[in-house]
Amino acid sequence: DFLANGYLTREHNFIQNLETLDGASVLKISPGGIARHTYWEHPFKYGFQPHGQERSQAAYQEQLASLIRQAVSRSLRHDTTYGILLSGGYDSRGILGCYLEARGQRELHTISWGREENIPGSDCVIARQVAEKVGADHHFYQRPLTEVLDDFRDFILLGEGRTDDAASYAVFDRIKKQQGID
Repeated sequence: DFLANGYLTREHNFIQNLETLDGASVLKISPGGIARHTYWEHPFKYGFQPHGQERSQAAYQEQLASLIRQAVSRSLRHDTTYGILLSGGYDSRGILGCYLEARGQRELHTISWGREENIPGSDCVIARQVAEKVGADHHFYQRPLTEVLDDFRDFILLGEGRTDDAASYAVFDRIKKQQGID
């Protein structure tokens, strides 16, 4: 694990007989002994329906859409120029849609990256088409193989749920400076 990923996954460690705790849990030590205590549990842990509630697919879609809108709105607190990473996939297009809903086309910048922009059927081609359709100022950021390799460690260490702060990635800082966006 460590040699392949640069960190240890939950079930592995360097110390024999040492166990890791599950997320949202603590170890309680008292005169009566040691016990694991879970202080929070995701409502969908045991299946799609939380606590036996029956909901329609449309209700789940609306709830997810609402959560994504809230997340995008929280990120747009400042009156500044933003750049939206646009891969051409549904998630980035959804974020773009929420941005448009919240701010309109005001200073709309989209960014894609890759080895080459014009590879037929690639995310970069789709991203440019989407950007053109919504009137965005689209920029392609070419990432030579050497740069990808230089950033590989960051993507492994900072990705995989270790951070949600895009500024933690050196590549995002370079793109922000090159494109003049926040």
